Amino acid sequence: MPESQYIKYAEEAVCAAAEKLKKARAEIGRAVGVEEGGREVKLLADQVANEILVEALKKTGLPILSEETGLMFGTDRESAMQWVIDPLDGSVNYLRGIGYCAVSVGLCDQGRPVAGVVYDLLRDELVTGIVGRGATAGGRVIAPSRCRDMKEVVLATGFPARMSFDEKNLGEYVKKITAFNKVRMFGSAVQSCLAVADGRMDAYFEQDIMLWDVAAGLALIEASGGCWTWRAGSREFSKVVWACCPGLKNVQML
Repeated sequence: MPESQYIKYAEEAVCAAAEKLKKARAEIGRAVGVEEGGREVKLLADQVANEILVEALKKTGLPILSEETGLMFGTDRESAMQWVIDPLDGSVNYLRGIGYCAVSVGLCDQGRPVAGVVYDLLRDELVTGIVGRGATAGGRVIAPSRCRDMKEVVLATGFPARMSFDEKNLGEYVKKITAFNKVRMFGSAVQSCLAVADGRMDAYFEQDIMLWDVAAGLALIEASGGCWTWRAGSREFSKVVWACCPGLKNVQML
């Protein structure tokens, strides 16, 4: 199946999940569980959106890695390509009506994100990108900022549930992020990536963020013209991520 056809399936899937999330918030926007020492909230909405995405994407035959269900095999078990999905990134924001949340579907090839499809619930628009072919949001072409000066950088970051908050780790983290002009936290990794991809933020850094939280967003950053790198985090599927506009590609954060 051509890559473009895979993306059509993903677009249909995220739009269907987003429509359900928008229309049924009063019904499904409630917590059903808490994990990671009380810091990782699970909503009924996560489960409902996951079912919609999986049902649509399994038609492609590709394996699916989901935050909600782990790894699910499709008919093509030997495929180097794999869906990596987060049915609702920013669950607490959705629960509280804050707005910074999204449905996120990434396509990885041999573990590297190569395409991303995200429904931005804050802006009510579909964002799609394929590495090497560009990215669009609501039909308009997007591009990262032209920032080159560290003194002007606005950095997006966060405190994921799995991040260690011991004194040494937290101290090193704070030292890194205070090198930038301004720092913002949205409570959603994919929203942070979207902001870099379309130039609202200049860079994104996060420790021990999960693969499904950033797979689609990093693909969108690269597709739009930005840069990113990562290394393994402290647990399975977690990453330490640095992503930025082209003018900051030589900044060392990892």
